[in-house]
Amino acid sequence: MSVTVYFANVAKKRNSTLQGTFTTSYDCVMKAPTSLDRPTFLVSAETMDYNAAKMGNRYYFIDDVVSVRNGQWEVSCVLDVLATYKADILASTQYVCYSSYNSSPWLPDTRIPVLRTEEYFEQPGMVPVFDPSGFYVLTVTGKRGCECYAVSKGDIDDLISDIQDWVDDDIIKILTGNYDPNNPQSYDFSTTETAIESLSKILTQSGCIGNGYQNAPQMIRSCIWVPFSASYFYSGSFPKKVYLGNYETQITAYAISAAPYSNEVEVNIPWKHSDWRRAMCETVYIRLPYAGLIQLAADTLTARDKLVVAYSMCAVDGTVAYQVKASNHTIGYYAGSCSAPYAIGINQRTGAGEVIQTAIAGIERTLATAIDSSLSPMSIAGAAAGAVLEGVNTVYQTANAAMSTNPSCIGSIGGAASAGLSQNVSVIVIAHTTVIEPSDMAATMGRPTMAPMSLASLTGFCQCANAHIAAAAQATELNALDMFLNSGFFIE
Repeated sequence: MSVTVYFANVAKKRNSTLQGTFTTSYDCVMKAPTSLDRPTFLVSAETMDYNAAKMGNRYYFIDDVVSVRNGQWEVSCVLDVLATYKADILASTQYVCYSSYNSSPWLPDTRIPVLRTEEYFEQPGMVPVFDPSGFYVLTVTGKRGCECYAVSKGDIDDLISDIQDWVDDDIIKILTGNYDPNNPQSYDFSTTETAIESLSKILTQSGCIGNGYQNAPQMIRSCIWVPFSASYFYSGSFPKKVYLGNYETQITAYAISAAPYSNEVEVNIPWKHSDWRRAMCETVYIRLPYAGLIQLAADTLTARDKLVVAYSMCAVDGTVAYQVKASNHTIGYYAGSCSAPYAIGINQRTGAGEVIQTAIAGIERTLATAIDSSLSPMSIAGAAAGAVLEGVNTVYQTANAAMSTNPSCIGSIGGAASAGLSQNVSVIVIAHTTVIEPSDMAATMGRPTMAPMSLASLTGFCQCANAHIAAAAQATELNALDMFLNSGFFIE
């Protein structure tokens, strides 16, 4: 059977729809018997150095060329189904898994191996309220109830010294018996008359009766150290006197508000990649001072370039709270504590009231002796001697009372070790990389498409899933078409 067959040299892939250009033709005889899918042509020609053939609308790869005799060739061919049915392929719509068309950079390409090497990236965000030097929050019961003050270590030392040294000059005179006739404030307990006079002066002039000094240490409710800058928590524009109950100390300090200080900071996420590898190859952490290092779900942040960290701090109890947001979406709430309880120890002198009570007890004994002496004239000399002894004993007892101490301690020893670490909010990314860039896959194996598409809109590599071509073809040809589309082919 004589047919016209066109021959050409076509540079194409085995799984390509490229048809090539055919201009050289020969009148050939089909060897009998032969198959239309795998025909053998008998060609008369000086040479036969072609790799493709075309008969009618059917394209063939030349599989083998055998020289029969001088100028006679047997050309064995195999059907090129992709070129032959190219029009039917491009006219179809298939579910495309991979192609040179990338429908989204966020579709993961799980075919690319991930390297185990890692890179570290960190982006800090400043939180100015944190100060590693910190300050002390002294909570006391004052004239207007419970109040909190921002004080320094020096203020605490001065406060303790102030309490320790608070002994009225009148009481010192009681202890020493420093009687001076020219000083109306001096006291003398050596006789009944002078003791009564001195007691009157104490009651009316000194103002030392009471437990102001004795109760002052108990007015200190707590003392903590916090790693904050104190100025963010001032509740007034000026410092004021610190009172312990009714006792006016020599310390002035700013009152501290119990209301928290709140603000927010934006921190960029130091991504290494700008595609699906953010979710697959990167791990995101956020470091929140005094709350810890928290791992965030990277796949929920892939489209975000920054985080917003809202923070709230309370100086009164040293607590911190955070709200981490990506755009307007809350990722999580976190909290911590950064205070360190500070112990205040006072080796307290006896209160003024106790000293005076001891003096009064001695005076009562002196007066009782005087009354007893008036009952019996015969006992006046003995009563006088007893009064002197009672007066001396009173001085000794008063001195002993004043020199005694009552140790007390407010608070307990604690710590805020994290103050020695970074006080910044930080976003940390641990990143891995892939063996090649995803874009390098486009020309050879395509990039993830994962969508139904018209194949006419695509060029280059294409791989479908469950593809079936409708064409006027034999069963084996249809099977071959489906196999090529589902295993990957090139639209050219």
